[in-house]
Amino acid sequence: MTTLVFVHGFTCDGSDWAAQLSFFGRQCPVLALDLPGHGNTPADERWTLEALAESMWQQLDALGIERAALVGHSMGCRVILEAASHRPSAVAALMLVDGSRNAPAGPRQEAQAQALETMRMDGFKQFLREFFEAMFTDRIPASQRRAILERSTRMRAEDARALRANMMGWDAAVFESALKQVQRFAIPLSVIQTTRTDASGRHALKAGETMPYLETIAALVPGADICVMPGEGHFPQLESPEAFNRLLQGFVSRHCLTKLSK
Repeated sequence: MTTLVFVHGFTCDGSDWAAQLSFFGRQCPVLALDLPGHGNTPADERWTLEALAESMWQQLDALGIERAALVGHSMGCRVILEAASHRPSAVAALMLVDGSRNAPAGPRQEAQAQALETMRMDGFKQFLREFFEAMFTDRIPASQRRAILERSTRMRAEDARALRANMMGWDAAVFESALKQVQRFAIPLSVIQTTRTDASGRHALKAGETMPYLETIAALVPGADICVMPGEGHFPQLESPEAFNRLLQGFVSRHCLTKLSK
């Protein structure tokens, strides 16, 4: 049976998926990973998406998981796309939850250098707090909001800054080629999108609304199943777990549940 594997976002950890582990764990094998430098997994000082994807496979190998349906949130979308491009035969399907592309197509080093210049070390912890504050709606309890904000500043500032810059470089130089690999290997791809970002901040999507990130996915993976979950913040799995689980159920039923023989 295929294992349903959840991959968290930037400065987050596997606890973000508690409601999904409880719900879907009654249907199929489930796992929520902590990537290096997050949660209970020690950092290995390689603050790149490639290193995070490599660690993901190492953790699955250690558990004897040979085939997985991967669900990534935010940065985790990038991690599972990167992972799938290296071991496509082990991936049953991909689900991207409120991913984004934060740099236009271009040279990787230029995008990373620009990101590092923008995110100066002085005041970076405050930048992170403000960055996460914009992700919530009022449906997240104040205690949970405080916990997420505290967690976001737990990683060393220089490490968080390096990883975020690497993400920007990946967005510029790798995002489109990773999608082309998904199409090449015919890996089923689904998307649940809740927000978009622009110069004025992060905004909840409206029903039927699109954005350049989704348009790129649709163009490069024409068969992608793209769903907008309107009126939500960046953490739909935490804010509206029951509604989110209902949307995710179809993905799980298609790719994780053993079909009964007729």
